[in-house]
Amino acid sequence: MLGFLSLAPALAQDEDEETGGNDKVQSAKAALITRRLSLTPQQAERFWPVYDEFDRERRLNLKSLTQLRDRFQVASDDEIKSGLRQMTEVRQKDVAIEREYIGKFGRVISARQTAELYKTEIEFQKAIWSRVLQGSGQSEDAVESARAAFLTHKMKLTAEQSRQFWPVYNELQREKNANSQASERLRGSVNNARSDAEVTDLLKQMTDLRQKDVDLEKKQTERFLKIVNARQAAMFYKGEIDFRRKIIQEWRERRREQVGDRPKRERLEQFRERRENLRERRNEQRRPPRE
Repeated sequence: MLGFLSLAPALAQDEDEETGGNDKVQSAKAALITRRLSLTPQQAERFWPVYDEFDRERRLNLKSLTQLRDRFQVASDDEIKSGLRQMTEVRQKDVAIEREYIGKFGRVISARQTAELYKTEIEFQKAIWSRVLQGSGQSEDAVESARAAFLTHKMKLTAEQSRQFWPVYNELQREKNANSQASERLRGSVNNARSDAEVTDLLKQMTDLRQKDVDLEKKQTERFLKIVNARQAAMFYKGEIDFRRKIIQEWRERRREQVGDRPKRERLEQFRERRENLRERRNEQRRPPRE
């Protein structure tokens, strides 16, 4: 959703296999960042150590969030309640990391380049997930419907709980989407900024929206707990990641089938070509000689 650290944990974990290996993904990302930021050799020498440090902190934080969610399945009720609180703390750390490194980046590249990095990170993440969705062979609407059914089953919602839960979820989702759209408008405003001070202010507003998103997730948990029990709320958060993993797995299998069928398709195409050439030669032989 918003900010550098919005990459879903499941995608962060699985993107290595899904996109052809971690080195390939990171190389493509580094090339895109270098091109979009127009880094000079001198800037690149100072920028990449800071970026690598930032990336390590981000991934460690995302890993801790994933581990919290994965433990929900076997945790006690008290552990689940504690885990839900810790999830908010991890999200809060996301924002703290982002604020810290926006300052660090600002000491090695310009404010406009930092804003471009912000945009590039988000667009790269969206591109990966868009590739997964397209490769899964399903429309976004179909995926969203399947997701709702998956979560309903995962949470074991009763009919009455479902009647109350989904309107609350949809309302909160509209608030999240509004945050996302506001952030997108801010990113689009960077090109029109007249000074580095304006760009810096836009970056601050973007991180403020990230904080608003974290506050919204805390509000979401509190509202969910008025409808479902703690274990069901935990299964919602774990189910979101499990569903993404399911979509990624479907994409992987679909891609393997396509790759596996390629030699067969090529042989069939070669056979058809040879058959067509043979037919053409026979037709030539049957034609009467020209006078």
